Amino acid sequence: MKRRKSNLSSEKSTPLARLLLLIFILAAGVPALSAAQGNASRYGRELESASEKLLISARTEFERQEYWTSARDLIILMDFNPHFSKSDEVIYLLGECLYEIGLPGGAAKLYKYLINRYIRSPLLPQALLGLLRIEYDRSDYARCLEFYETIARSNAPAPVSDAASYYAGQCYYRYKDYPRAIKMYNAISDQSTYYDYGLYATGICYLRMKNVRKAIQTLRSVCALTVINDQRRSVIDEAHLTLGYMYYELGYFQAGYNQFMAVSPNYEKYDAALLAAGWASTMQNQYDVALTPLTLLVSRYPQTENSEEAFFLLGRCYLKLKKYDEALSVYNHLISIFPKKEAIPPMVEQVRSTLKEESANLENIKMDLLVLESKLLDTIPLEVDEKSPEYLKEEGRRLSELREGMLRRIHEERRVFDDLTGQIEELKKTADRREARRDWRAYAEFGRSRVMFLKMLEP
Repeated sequence: MKRRKSNLSSEKSTPLARLLLLIFILAAGVPALSAAQGNASRYGRELESASEKLLISARTEFERQEYWTSARDLIILMDFNPHFSKSDEVIYLLGECLYEIGLPGGAAKLYKYLINRYIRSPLLPQALLGLLRIEYDRSDYARCLEFYETIARSNAPAPVSDAASYYAGQCYYRYKDYPRAIKMYNAISDQSTYYDYGLYATGICYLRMKNVRKAIQTLRSVCALTVINDQRRSVIDEAHLTLGYMYYELGYFQAGYNQFMAVSPNYEKYDAALLAAGWASTMQNQYDVALTPLTLLVSRYPQTENSEEAFFLLGRCYLKLKKYDEALSVYNHLISIFPKKEAIPPMVEQVRSTLKEESANLENIKMDLLVLESKLLDTIPLEVDEKSPEYLKEEGRRLSELREGMLRRIHEERRVFDDLTGQIEELKKTADRREARRDWRAYAEFGRSRVMFLKMLEP
């Protein structure tokens, strides 16, 4: 499953109002504590109620994927009510926020603290799952499986068990132990959000085991699922695409075409499905049928890698259909977008030079993130000293402001880091593509020459 992106919400007065409310309760409650035991009890109830409201708000922000805002509210809550009855949930949710923001080290520290400090908390299985997930992201599959065994022995709720089974299956898949991977995937409940992924992964395992019949049967089961949300739609689209490639390789081109065309237009690989549909049609000499997906591809996705290949295939289809003017137009377009062969090495060298510079910048940002994460963790108030003097409260407020500033900076650094990573990946793809397709201009020129020759032979 892909990681959700963190969104920096606009500044609102609501978190500040909640903070002021907590400060007011503290200010009003402390004198009352020395006055009467009844007032002390009332103060405790008011503080608990205000803390509950702030926790509900943090949960809501988390569900909206506003992880930065949620983390800020949770740290405020830990500052002003360290004895909150739901402190274990506060720590766990803050760990989830840090994980989603992209700070797995910080998240791991919070999960471990929860496990060691709140040994009777019902959230222990969730914290173990958080640690399992982090180890999987680090590619430490052996450690990931250790956490799975611990969760399997516990009385974990179904959503946690299902998620742990999925990740365990993924670990065994990485180890190429496909039968055990399938066993893990089969343990996932059909009510789980991981069920669709597990069923699709089961089909891929059968394919890896060269059991094509079972692979096709399983993937067709994925395609038959009822679409209930975008997540399932995405898995179904991937299953259609995979089935299409399988049918194509087996020589069942019409079946492959049907699967490619079943992919929804909103899917991220829709352009790949259109290109494959074009190839499936041409393999059946159905050049007129191929025009539809290929024309759609080059018009809707003109800047993608697949559009270049689609133009070549489109030119070939027009040539076979004796539509020479259309074929000539396509080949001229290809010649215009592909540089001459001798110009490609300097272009690739320039791209690789830029890659080297950007990679250095990326490493610097990565180091900055690690330093900021370490500083943030040092200021999060996990331990509470009952005998702390009053003057430390002012220091606590200063640390609260420091943490908020660091959270904001970490969020911005992470955004820059992710953007830069995406740009570097795109540059790598561009360099590799240009190098691999250095002869494509020559192919286009040959196609144009052939079209002009055939056109000249027309009566």
